Amino acid sequence: MKFLNIFYLLSVIPSIDKTIALTFDDGPYKYTEELIELLNKNGIQATFFINVENYWKDLPTNKDKQKIIKKAYDSGHQIASHTWAHYISSDNDEFNTMMEKTDNWIEKVIGNKPTYFRAPKGECGDKCIEYLEEKKYNLIQWDTDTNDWDTSSGTSYRVRMAKNFLKERWDYERSNYLILMHDVYEHTVREIVPWIIENKPEGYKFITVAECLGDKSSMYRSNYTISNSSVRTKTTTTISVTKTSIQTLDSKINNKTNANSTDNTINNNNINNINNNNNNNNNNNNNNNNNNNNNNNNNNFNFDNFWNSTVINDDDNDIGNLIYESSSSIYKSNNMIILSFILILLKFLI
Repeated sequence: MKFLNIFYLLSVIPSIDKTIALTFDDGPYKYTEELIELLNKNGIQATFFINVENYWKDLPTNKDKQKIIKKAYDSGHQIASHTWAHYISSDNDEFNTMMEKTDNWIEKVIGNKPTYFRAPKGECGDKCIEYLEEKKYNLIQWDTDTNDWDTSSGTSYRVRMAKNFLKERWDYERSNYLILMHDVYEHTVREIVPWIIENKPEGYKFITVAECLGDKSSMYRSNYTISNSSVRTKTTTTISVTKTSIQTLDSKINNKTNANSTDNTINNNNINNINNNNNNNNNNNNNNNNNNNNNNNNNNFNFDNFWNSTVINDDDNDIGNLIYESSSSIYKSNNMIILSFILILLKFLI
């Protein structure tokens, strides 16, 4: 069972509205170059989270196959890390050695080391997150999963289901979409991606993950050794969410979103004020209740944008499907509990 909780992710707060970030994991493979040509033909830049030794075991030494990665890089696509062989060791030293080896290899191929990273299957535990934070990586998840890898019911079924799912996602008219796919599958490259290009929501444009975060200039680091104690000082727009940093999350989000859009403001002080007002309402005053409800509705919208950028996967029975918990429903539920408590308290007092 894959379970990625909000407290264990680096969550993405997009900075550019109406954008779609196409991301591809597990490559390169024999369909990757075809995909690059398709994207280039349509003026689209995507993000490739690559493995060095996955579908092509000879990639580490095969210069011709390495040229495919260089072609993507030279075409303006973002190259990011997905580990050496689609595996993260639980041993910190092994993990560090692998990351260093992967980044050094990528640097030899494209001339730069990536700062963006996606864990295989999205699974990155506490130690993994701590390491990535220490080394100043940007850990990226997704919010729209095509499940293109699941062909247990046939490729035609998977393609049809992916299209239907994406149609439903378009109906939400989200500000941004970060779509997970895999360039190692023929049906993805030849059917799903062309369909997305032809049927994207009106007014949206395709960009890389780093561009979506307003971080294009920091998608790579040159002349940087992972094992060094020094870290790059350039700030990024990724927000670190861990057990220890959750208390500072609201202020970080507020700093980020204030620079881009007041519609996405998540203000910790406002939330505290709402909670204080709700406590005061225990005594009297229906007018204050109405004001607090309005404030809650405004903040719920902002929290929905943030919460829905976090992915929770449950693959026990329906592998890879996304399950979204709406913060609005959580806040409404909390308000109902508070209201019930007030009524019971008043009953006893009367």
